[in-house]
Amino acid sequence: MLLSLTSEITFAEVSELLRVAQESGTQCGFIDSWRGSAAAQRHAGAIHSWTSERPAGITFWNGEATASGLPGQFGGLEIVAHDAERPGPALAAARRTMALLTHGNGADAPFGDGLLCGRLTMAPSDVLADYLPCGQGGPCVRSRPVDGELREPELTATRDLGGDIVFWGTCYGALMADSVFDPRGGLLAGLLERPTGAPQVITTIRAAEIDDLEVLAACARVEAGQPLGAVVAALNEAYLSGAPAGTLPPWILFGDPRKSLPMPGSVSEVGSGSTVSAGLHLYRRPAEHESAPVVVVEQRPAEASAPGAVADLWLRPLAGGTQALLLRRDAGAAVRVDDVRPTGSELAVLLREIGAVDRLTFTDMFFQLAQMHPANAAFRYPESTTERVRATLGYLSTLQLSLRPLIALSGDLDSYRAQLAQETENWRVLNDELFGCLSGVLRHVGGVIHHHYAYMPLAPERSSVRACPLCGSPAEYDVYQLPSRATARAVVRCGRCTVVSDADAAFESVLLYGPDEVTAGQSADFTIRCGALPAGGVQHARAGLFVQPTPWPFGDQGTEAVATDVDDDLALALSWRPPADARPGRYFLLAPMVADGAVLVARKSVRVVRATG
Repeated sequence: MLLSLTSEITFAEVSELLRVAQESGTQCGFIDSWRGSAAAQRHAGAIHSWTSERPAGITFWNGEATASGLPGQFGGLEIVAHDAERPGPALAAARRTMALLTHGNGADAPFGDGLLCGRLTMAPSDVLADYLPCGQGGPCVRSRPVDGELREPELTATRDLGGDIVFWGTCYGALMADSVFDPRGGLLAGLLERPTGAPQVITTIRAAEIDDLEVLAACARVEAGQPLGAVVAALNEAYLSGAPAGTLPPWILFGDPRKSLPMPGSVSEVGSGSTVSAGLHLYRRPAEHESAPVVVVEQRPAEASAPGAVADLWLRPLAGGTQALLLRRDAGAAVRVDDVRPTGSELAVLLREIGAVDRLTFTDMFFQLAQMHPANAAFRYPESTTERVRATLGYLSTLQLSLRPLIALSGDLDSYRAQLAQETENWRVLNDELFGCLSGVLRHVGGVIHHHYAYMPLAPERSSVRACPLCGSPAEYDVYQLPSRATARAVVRCGRCTVVSDADAAFESVLLYGPDEVTAGQSADFTIRCGALPAGGVQHARAGLFVQPTPWPFGDQGTEAVATDVDDDLALALSWRPPADARPGRYFLLAPMVADGAVLVARKSVRVVRATG
């Protein structure tokens, strides 16, 4: 089924179309018609007349250092280094299948040392109200002050990228009518207008955890000659497998679902006792082996003594299907495959530790790692704070060891709370210090602290799908677990508002409530509220409010608030007043909070307008 949208189509409506299509087994694609009939005619005509003329093969780039981030040639696959300063030339000369994975908001995205910019696709005369301030003529919001001047990053337009079939793996690859940013300034518009590429783009409609090996497998399916609609259905099936009821499929095709590449490859069978070899291939397991995982193998040749001499190989099952992906640099040898089943000990659940120790341990680790991140060159985690954290951790650990048997046997928490109350003054001082550290980090990384989770041993566990508490759109509540401890993080990603909460899971969420539109020069009131409190309540909490950093001075950064001895509802009143000369456009307000050593960040989109009259 090929569908033409309208300029009024919303996230919820497109998501419902994708859900019905996935459940009914209907392969569907979409025509770029939300930007008007002329764009729809161009896209439909290009889809109809398209034939592949590029060399066979896949070019793959992922901006994160993940399992598939190892650069090199794997048969017909080229993996571009994740830390390449300028990946653009390699991707502009891509083969007929290209995968591009990076963070993004639909309007811009990091691209090596530069930036993919949606503003470059807009006409010079375009002024978009619902857009980053640079969409209304201001300087690039990703500029940085250097020697007293604003220096823009190197900007790349998505229309300059290559590839006949493009996998655009990012959050909010497709913007709809009710998105935070106007879709006319979106990166997808450039991908669909590439003069040398085919207008066949597979991307996401909302925030999603993207598995890069699943995307690699989808590329292999395309190269094997499978129709694009079937490939997208497989991606969504993999995403939904094991997900809670109500999870919506995120992947969407802008193109013809019937189209496929010529010269189809092959999909071979592999089962227990089989041998497999060669670069990038898909293998289908017999039905009797569907439930058995496949061993992940890394072979090291006997003569491998120098770095890079490893014959790298991944062989893993694909979620939601019976196929496995083989990725191997050395195509001259084979490896035996055996089925492995988990033992009872591997499924054992660790006992939950007392929360204050784990939360503060995580906080300390977060700041230590944040200090080493290149983006935080100016951030320093003070030695005095480190010493105070260590002292408090030692005290709580002693408390924990002495009281755990008592709590476990009698359930008596009163004595624990009484002794914890002795630390009230220390919590106040420590929270003030940690709040300053958290604000410092947010002013450098832009407000989404879960970007740092890539540097931590956190295991993602998708939890549930609910309505966004700020706008009502479908939102995913994802939980990240630190395997060796009881610490868990809860991140709320809304299909429209992006990330709105990043909190310790004991607090469930931390949300910023207030107006969606603020007039420049006028004060607006907001409330930061936690969804729950850990057992025993909170001894001390400190929160503040400021606008996500821009490269130019922004004036009033908002108020701060403090709460002590909270055992029921943790809610703090804050206010913010954009300066009278603030550039109109979309901004993100950040509300950092530290509560008994736990770091929490609420995030909200607001539109700044000029006063009338």
